[in-house]
Amino acid sequence: MAVTNKVPNSTDKSEWQGDYGYGDYWELLLTAKSGYKFDGEIKAAYYDIDGNPNTVVLQPRNSSNTEVRANVYDTDADTAFEITGNTRLDNELAVTNNIPNTTATGVKSGSYGGSVTVTANEGFIITGAKAAFTDVDGNPANVDMTISADGKTASWSNDDFDRDGGVTLTGTTASEPQPQPEIPVTANLSNCYADPPLPETLQVGATLNVTIKANENTAFDTAQSTPKISYYDDGGNPTNVNLTVSSDKKTATGSLTLQDGWQDISVNAQAYPVAVVGQQYGAINVYLVTLDELAEFSGKRFFKETETGTQNYENIDLGAYVNRIRRVYTNISASSADVIRCGNYNTGVSCQQPAQDKITLDFGTAVVPAHNEDNTDYESEIQIFLPFAGFVSLNTDYAGKTIGLQYVINVVTGNGVALLSCNGVVFQVEETEPSSEILYLSPSTQVKTMGGDDWNEMLYYGLEPYIYCKWYESATGGLNKDRKTGILGDFRGFNIFDDVTPIHTAEMLTEEQEMIYTALSDGVYIE
Repeated sequence: MAVTNKVPNSTDKSEWQGDYGYGDYWELLLTAKSGYKFDGEIKAAYYDIDGNPNTVVLQPRNSSNTEVRANVYDTDADTAFEITGNTRLDNELAVTNNIPNTTATGVKSGSYGGSVTVTANEGFIITGAKAAFTDVDGNPANVDMTISADGKTASWSNDDFDRDGGVTLTGTTASEPQPQPEIPVTANLSNCYADPPLPETLQVGATLNVTIKANENTAFDTAQSTPKISYYDDGGNPTNVNLTVSSDKKTATGSLTLQDGWQDISVNAQAYPVAVVGQQYGAINVYLVTLDELAEFSGKRFFKETETGTQNYENIDLGAYVNRIRRVYTNISASSADVIRCGNYNTGVSCQQPAQDKITLDFGTAVVPAHNEDNTDYESEIQIFLPFAGFVSLNTDYAGKTIGLQYVINVVTGNGVALLSCNGVVFQVEETEPSSEILYLSPSTQVKTMGGDDWNEMLYYGLEPYIYCKWYESATGGLNKDRKTGILGDFRGFNIFDDVTPIHTAEMLTEEQEMIYTALSDGVYIE
């Protein structure tokens, strides 16, 4: 835009008139917005085509002075103009303002009415205001103006008075009261939330009302920590005010009126999971964490702790409180939100509580191959691959039968067992370890594992169980295919006999009878 309009309450409609090829010029044109008219000279500053500074006054185009215009010829299409001047309300009412530290404006309305608005200057408020005028009957009148609640404005209006006589204002002002200092309020909440939310700051003299609610499946436990409001008093002394915990331990409430000189108001509350996995294993905490949460914990693992009232400090490594960190290769459901605690230290790292200490995985069922469907199947070699256990032998008695596989995994230890069953009866149990250690950096920057040195390369064996079977093909026309019933003397060659009718003579001993049965069942050659 070649024209910069700095006249308030006006619209620039200037155009370069260059369509004629001769006598080209700029038409500078401003129109006042509705309810306004131009006040005083409206000037345009520019540099002519020779580079000389010039000004031109825009002239009114109507009696109401709502449009001003000027044609400028010593220019080109790229000439830049800056137009300055003022506007005023078209229906302005004459006001004599005798109220100190204020400004006032008056506006005519309708045929006989008008209104006045008074605004206090920065740092002041209006404490009293009157408007004096002449009513429609020619009598002087003096009425109170309406002062806003904050004292920053006062107003008056009338529908029928002598507008030509104007309005005279009188009144008083006072210094605006200085606001009370703001004290920051910090929320240190674990497994709980403020309802309603806590303010970020409060003024001295205000009351801090606190209602803290425990998250689902958690509760406040005053034996471990009491919810409280903490602050430093005007002497710099740390002070605590305990909140009241409800009988169901789900809500903590309290209030505190802030005094001058107090600093660092904080609301501190921790809720604890109601059903905690790991209690049966001793004084340990068990957490279900993500890689991002572990990364956040790593950032808070090392710090210096200063002894109260001294310059002494010690290096703290929260890793000393960690017994193990294991990656379990299955989904683990969560019961409730929690934060990672190491001894007496609350890291503030949000995480989840596992829903139970063991998980049962059902891999379904499979039929053990019986390739030949004859006695040779019992000579097969059958193995099942179990994830994190490897190949395990199966008894050939289960050839042709349906077997099931389940894993029971301990979430706390990361260990588990594989249960093989047939017809609902467990017939084989194998120990397995479907987890691995998580690497971390020790203070010496050496890579170690938390709680052990086993990376568990069994992961690379695979995660899908299957059955491996090595069988022997039955010979063509094999013995098991020519089963016959007959008299021993009718058979020739090698034969195996079963279900033999009793063989005996009066002279035959029992031992001799058993020897014959054994030989027949093992196989004999008959010529």
